Amino acid sequence: MRHLLRYGIAALTSAALVAGAAVGAHAAPPGTGTIRVTFSTPDDVPGQLNLTSKEQQYVASKGVEGTGSVVEWDAPSGRYSVEVDPVMAGKLRYVGIAEKLRNIQVKPGATTDVTVTYFRSQGVQEVHQVGAEPDRVTLAWDAPPHTSVQVRRTLGDEPATSPSEGVRVETDGDGLVDTGLEPGTQYTYSLWARPGDSAHGVANRAGPVALTVGTPDPERPETASYTVRQMTMLATADDVVSAQQTGDGVRVVLAEGVDAPAPGAAVVLPATDSLPGGFVGVVDDVSLDGRTLALAAGGVGDGLDYLDMTVPDLGAVPLQEIPPPDDPTATAPEPLATDRARAGAPAAEPGTQAIGECNKLGAELGSIGFDPGFEMDGHIDVTVDKYNVLGVDVPTGLGIDTEVAVTLSGALSATAKAAYECEITLPSLMKTFTAGPVPLALLIKPAVKIGVSGELKISNVGAATTIGFAADGYVGLEGDNHFDTDLIAETEPLVPKAEGGAATIQADVAGDLVFGPGAGTTDAGVIAGIGGTIAPLSAKAMISFPGGDPCVELGLGGKIAMILTARAWLGVFEAKAETELLSKVFQYAGSPWHFPSGCNEAPDPTGDLLGDGVTMVDDEVVGDAGQWGHVGGYVPDTTAWVLSTGSVEDAKGDPGNLASTDLDGPGNDALSALAGVDTRDAAAYRVRLVPTGDTLRVRYVFASEEYPEFVGSRFNDAMGVFVDGQNCATVPGTTSPVSVATVNADTNAQYFVDNAAGAPGYDTAFDGLTVPLECAVPVDPGVAVDVVIAVGDVGDRLWDSAVAIPDDGIWSD
Repeated sequence: MRHLLRYGIAALTSAALVAGAAVGAHAAPPGTGTIRVTFSTPDDVPGQLNLTSKEQQYVASKGVEGTGSVVEWDAPSGRYSVEVDPVMAGKLRYVGIAEKLRNIQVKPGATTDVTVTYFRSQGVQEVHQVGAEPDRVTLAWDAPPHTSVQVRRTLGDEPATSPSEGVRVETDGDGLVDTGLEPGTQYTYSLWARPGDSAHGVANRAGPVALTVGTPDPERPETASYTVRQMTMLATADDVVSAQQTGDGVRVVLAEGVDAPAPGAAVVLPATDSLPGGFVGVVDDVSLDGRTLALAAGGVGDGLDYLDMTVPDLGAVPLQEIPPPDDPTATAPEPLATDRARAGAPAAEPGTQAIGECNKLGAELGSIGFDPGFEMDGHIDVTVDKYNVLGVDVPTGLGIDTEVAVTLSGALSATAKAAYECEITLPSLMKTFTAGPVPLALLIKPAVKIGVSGELKISNVGAATTIGFAADGYVGLEGDNHFDTDLIAETEPLVPKAEGGAATIQADVAGDLVFGPGAGTTDAGVIAGIGGTIAPLSAKAMISFPGGDPCVELGLGGKIAMILTARAWLGVFEAKAETELLSKVFQYAGSPWHFPSGCNEAPDPTGDLLGDGVTMVDDEVVGDAGQWGHVGGYVPDTTAWVLSTGSVEDAKGDPGNLASTDLDGPGNDALSALAGVDTRDAAAYRVRLVPTGDTLRVRYVFASEEYPEFVGSRFNDAMGVFVDGQNCATVPGTTSPVSVATVNADTNAQYFVDNAAGAPGYDTAFDGLTVPLECAVPVDPGVAVDVVIAVGDVGDRLWDSAVAIPDDGIWSD
């Protein structure tokens, strides 16, 4: 089926293929005959045959898999020359013969058969570099006994075409040491063997064997040293008419006159507009006219046998911006939906959010301003060594010493009139550099997701954050893998400015980070040498108003998960393993911060809350500072300390206002046990005190925005007053805990105050509340007891509830 694809891209007609068997006869068009090529190869060895007449040129090829295939097509009658290409399979060179034919005659209406047989080369079978120094190159090769090898050196990547071209290099049996070379320079060595393959009927097209190397330069460490693998095509812009990404590879159309590499050979394509990061591919298919190649994504080791490269300062490499594609289908986000309909209410149920573009919010939702800046710093040192080029004491395989850090800076500003989520699409950012002839790139594809709950106006939310990793280790060809990795995480928060009501805003900046060959070419199945997810910023700002002034709690975290893929470096024949370098979700040191500093410290209620007959030992408030405050309006003609599941400031004033804030806070275990379900956004006050009397008393009021719409529903917000762990906040004369369901206009109505239209003497947004209730618990005078007063949301995090303790509301007698 591979070759059927090949015929498709060649746009040829009347062509057929049957792998490993003969093809049945068919009628050829007038003036044409049929050519049938049968390949016979060792297992997993490719093959390629060139047929050329005065008017036509054809390339028949066999893929890497299997031991044979048959290619058949119709061709104009006439005489065709026959030439068989040498190929590489693994580290070895193979050559072929076509029944010792030099040409064939295609007759009208007849089938002409050509059988191509491949075998291991009887000349230079394997050649590789075993030493790399600035002024010398050391090569070694394998060849049959009694083989003499002549070597010529040329400058650049073009081999000598005859033993008389270039500079002669003396050999020593099965190798050579070439001295007097220039550092940082590319040379190509051409090797002719005698008697070699010609003694076995192999045509001249099979020679010479060519190897291209680049010498290191100590004065310019950024100049890579390398050895190009045999048969690798180092394509230039002039060699390629077009290159199109296909999702899992690249389709290449070669310029006229450029020889097509055989299946299994590597092709290195330079960076162009259509391939921003360049591409390293392996030939998967060749069209019948030899002009079109189907390339699968490959690795550095498919094209190079050796590479030693250094990028000493990533920060000095220019940063390129790749604009995001336009999305004509993007729509403006809607306010978050809810199954608790009420005019002006914020969103509730998860899973119903509409995601849109932040720049299409519309005046009914608010506005977002965010223009982040990115920089990438660090260094990269990579060594790919298949043949102990650096000496036998250095393990063959992949060695990496790298540090990559992404710095994000920028301030977010937002206004919100309703809860929403949206996304900002950012340009991809890329740094490109070349490892000798192979293009490499470092690419990050960032995106921003923003979520708002509550009405707000906030600016200067963000930080200068740096996240990254340092990795030092190797992947050995013998399986001796080892890596040491460290997290890089630093931040300096900005000072946010907020006004409006209690609210929460979440901003996440995350994306894919990819480093490796062709990394900037994003739709060609490029294999990431090092890749994964990086989230330099996960910011959550919670705005509350303890004492009436805004307090912003800013939490900053990040995430990184990086994997090294050996296949991207060592090639398809060597390694397929993946190594996890780092995987962490974390909070930056110092998070969370509070602005202004100390605004989160809860006010001390001791002087107002405790009455006669009790002495405090210690106390604490659990929850956000904005959930706790000293206000009026819950008990006529007196003030009280109030705990709320949202913001105390939101619960002040007209009942026409909505007290509803999603703080994304935890529940309270004692309340959850009391309610029989999980609670959320809980707030609690704990005090340890010593009574002088034998009865401890607590006066309290329970208030809720759940009244009256959700009485009897699952949104049964709960409260409790626990004395040494036992709840005493029960409906008078019963053991039922006080809640929305147990005290309301229909149940125990004598204890309920309907505030939906505003009850005289009350000044709170909650639509219903209890009259002041009292619990009394027997205690031992002089023995300390623990009192915990708590309130929590049930069913969701919205539509707040509160418990108020009037002044002097805890006493003993």
